[in-house]
Amino acid sequence: NIFLHIGRMFLFAFMGTAGFFFRLLLDNGQERELFSYPRADTGGFMDHTQWKETRTYVLYCLAATILLSAVFLLYFASAKRGIEAQAEEQLAEVTRQYTAVIQTELEGELNTVRALASVFGRLGLTDREQVLPLLLERVRLKKLKRMGLVTAEGMAFTTDDLVFQVRDREYYRRALQGEASLQVLLVDRTD
Repeated sequence: NIFLHIGRMFLFAFMGTAGFFFRLLLDNGQERELFSYPRADTGGFMDHTQWKETRTYVLYCLAATILLSAVFLLYFASAKRGIEAQAEEQLAEVTRQYTAVIQTELEGELNTVRALASVFGRLGLTDREQVLPLLLERVRLKKLKRMGLVTAEGMAFTTDDLVFQVRDREYYRRALQGEASLQVLLVDRTD
């Protein structure tokens, strides 16, 4: 944005200067007063031929300046598009990398929950007074919001002492069929 602002300022300044010079060059009534000066070789002011040569030179200089300004602005616009495309590409790559990291973390957490469920099942720990203190250690370790135990009847008991029904939840129905599930978006009924 700063480059675009500088480019616009340069363009406006150039257009104002160019307009001033064109006005001076094309205004025949004032041209001799503004651009005439004593010449050492003639002892007087510029004659008509010298004035035409000077005017032609100034017009060529202005045309070259306009052309260079146009080239600069085209280059600037092209460079800006290139930078924006590169930034988008880098953001997309960073997003892909973060997605992979989050997916790996979630898979790790799901494996941890599976392992905990397996251990609790093998040890015969199904009572919430036995399971919730063990889950609370995991919550503190991983700085989770909460973990909970869901009974076969669909009652959920959490590590932050909440109790609610989950029989209508998809993850509950899947768990009854022996499937693990991971919800992308879950509406929290307790908050």
